[in-house]
Amino acid sequence: MSVLPALPVIVPQQSPPFDVAIDPTNGAIYVAGWASGLRRSTDGGRSWSRVVLPPDNLDWISPDQPYSFSVEPRRGGNGSLNHMGFSVLVEQSGRIWAGTAGGLNRSEDGGVSWVKVKADGTAGSLTGDWIISIEEQERAGQSAIWMATWNTSESGGGTGQFGV
Repeated sequence: MSVLPALPVIVPQQSPPFDVAIDPTNGAIYVAGWASGLRRSTDGGRSWSRVVLPPDNLDWISPDQPYSFSVEPRRGGNGSLNHMGFSVLVEQSGRIWAGTAGGLNRSEDGGVSWVKVKADGTAGSLTGDWIISIEEQERAGQSAIWMATWNTSESGGGTGQFGV
């Protein structure tokens, strides 16, 4: 297990909740915020903990691996666009999706391990790296996940475009 340094977020105007989701399997509340990143409450919102997503230079993280990055939701320096939260969705199954300025993150284990996907310009990939909205469409016993994306010229050298 790694203990990671984190940038303290002390300015409320930099952390409005852009999106909120509730896990139907356990009642956990997730909030996506710009400077606060992704946060989780398991006690009805009385206390909150950070949810660590992969930094810009990693495609996945798991607690069984050692890490030495800093959790910094900001541009430049040690900052990571993938730590800047903008959208969150918890499917009925409990799968968690987190959209950031640096890509789309998915967890299959309650937010412990994460896989990150970015726009790469190939057919079927994300349209852009900045995921501003994620929604689930349930239909005929199946579900589809929809995302609204923006291009960020900083992530991936401008890969992607505005799209769904």
